[in-house]
This record gives sequence, structure tokens and C-alpha cells, in this order.
Amino acid sequence: MPSSPSQPAPQLADAPSTTATVHNVTAVADELAVIEFSLAGNAPLAKYSPGCHVDITLPGANGEMLIRQYSVFEIAGASSPAAGQQERPTYGVAVKREKNSTGGSIAMLKLRRGDSFKISQAFNNFELVADAGYYVLVGAGVGITPMLSMAQSLERENKPYLVLFFARDRHHAVLLEQLRETCGDKLIEVFGRPRDKQADIYRHLLGQAPKETAFYVCGPQGFMDSAKEIALDHLPEHALHWENFHPDLQALSGEKNAGAGDGPFEVEFCGETVEIPENKTVLEVLEDLDLPVKSRCLEGTCSTCLMRVVEGEPDHRDSVYDAQMYAEGAFAPCVSRALSPKLTLERWRQ
Repeated sequence: MPSSPSQPAPQLADAPSTTATVHNVTAVADELAVIEFSLAGNAPLAKYSPGCHVDITLPGANGEMLIRQYSVFEIAGASSPAAGQQERPTYGVAVKREKNSTGGSIAMLKLRRGDSFKISQAFNNFELVADAGYYVLVGAGVGITPMLSMAQSLERENKPYLVLFFARDRHHAVLLEQLRETCGDKLIEVFGRPRDKQADIYRHLLGQAPKETAFYVCGPQGFMDSAKEIALDHLPEHALHWENFHPDLQALSGEKNAGAGDGPFEVEFCGETVEIPENKTVLEVLEDLDLPVKSRCLEGTCSTCLMRVVEGEPDHRDSVYDAQMYAEGAFAPCVSRALSPKLTLERWRQ
């Protein structure tokens, strides 16, 4: 996945990190590549699961340490996790240089065979549901990466699925050969089709899909918004799954509620009531008062700082939770605010 915008070094939620070594860098097109790597001691990636991502830490141009998130997949081969062996597990990420890169994708694309970097355990906000009768996996550009890892798992489990891959052209179709090898005729390649001409593809596929279909989509924000809008004409909201590595700017700005939550409000947490001013987030205030909450992205995309609303009306500004999670009280203190004068929050416990 693309790297996140520039941000302060996040807290890594006590996640252990290890050293990864680059095995190969395959250039796909200008400023687009696949980086294959293994972990120290040829260890398996901790907490790996289909659709997961990792934090990669490496130095930037000025020596500063950059932390970026990338979806990760298994490297198919005789000694890979995809083959059911753990002797020399290897993994891969797809990297695209962002137009307004703040250094992360630039540093990644400079990696060469033998180079090393720090990598966290895997995190997963994009997990495959186990009980779907059918899976539609849709990716655009490097957003196809988590779909490859999901297809690898579904193929091993002999579950019915379809992958829909959108790219500018064949030259920019990252992971195309890996997808073809994994999916066979379950892969539909759509190259060079304008976004406003993609709707009929979704309608045709979803019009024939079983009721128990799970729909997964990853790619640029506008691409995902269009796909979700059409999918909702055919599937219930709980069947839609998506992942943002960049925040939804409309959500982040509070436009959904016309900025109604921009003002100060109170938060009750751990028996204390604190004031949240206009210019600070709930997370910042709690940390200032030595009431720390684990966090990573600081922009509402990772769910690490997840809390639960017990009382009050939140102003949700995250880019990760869905309506079902909101109904269960999900709240992102790194970005979200309040529409009521006070919120009562508690730590999220499953």
C-alpha cells in the first residue's frame, strides 16, 4: 500500500519489531516496485493473516526515522508459507512513489538486495470474514496487494471467490503474474478503463452474486467510494469491507457534520473528567494527563487507539470503522470529537 502522509513518529502499541532483509526488488514501472524480504533467522512474520499490514521503519534522506504502513503478502514457492512450509518464509510488499511523498516511498524504492530495515508484527483491520458464501476482492493499483494475500488463503481453503483488478495499463499492473498464478480464471483484469465506466462491471458481477457475498475493496479513496456506493445497491452494509492507508479528508475535517464537533467538550475516562479544547484531540489530552492510550497512525486509519463510547454523541472522523462498529460504540480518540457537550469513554475490550 502507499505510505502514509508525514506524521510524528507513532507509538507502536508495544509491538515487537525485528530486522528484515531484502531478497529481491522487482521494478514494475517507473516508481513502482515489489520488494521481497525475509525476517531475521528466517522466522515467520508474527500475527500474519490475509489482508494484514506491517509497520516498516527505515531512515529518510536526512537520517530521520520514517515509519510507514504496507500491506504484505506471502511469496509463493517451495519454501514459503503459501506452500505450507515454514523453513524460509518470505514475504512481499508493493511500493508506489507518491506524488507528494514525504520520504517514505522514496526510501523504500531505494532498497536493494541485501539491505535491511525494521519491521513490526502484522496488524489486521481488513480481515477475511470466515462465514461468507462468496468473496469479491476488488483492488486498484497497489491496492491489489491485500487482495493477493486473501486470494492465497481462499485458494488454499477452496472457498469461492473472484478478484477484480483495475490498473492504468498492463505495464502498471503490479503483482499481475502472482495473481494469475494464484487465481487462474478467478481473476478479472481491467486495464485503462475510466472510473466513470467501471460501474457497469460492478453491477454485472454483483447482480449475479450470492446473497452471502463479502465485498472487499482497496485503492484510492475516490475509487473505493464509487465501488462502495454501487455495492450497497446489491449488498447489505455489513458485507462491505475496505481499508484506508490515507485518511478520508472529508471525514477528517468534520465535513460530515458540518464541523459541529470542532468546539470544546468534556470527556470522562477512568473516573476523571477532562476538557478537550478546540486545538487538541482526545488522545493528546489523555496523554498529557498521563492517561495513555496505545496509538500508531494518529490520523484515524489504524484502529490501535480504539475506545468505546459509553454515553454521549460522538463526531466520528476516522477512516477505518463501519456502521456496525459505530453501533457498538467504536471511537477513534486520535481524530474524532463530540457533538454532545460530554462523552464518557472506556477502553475497548472484546
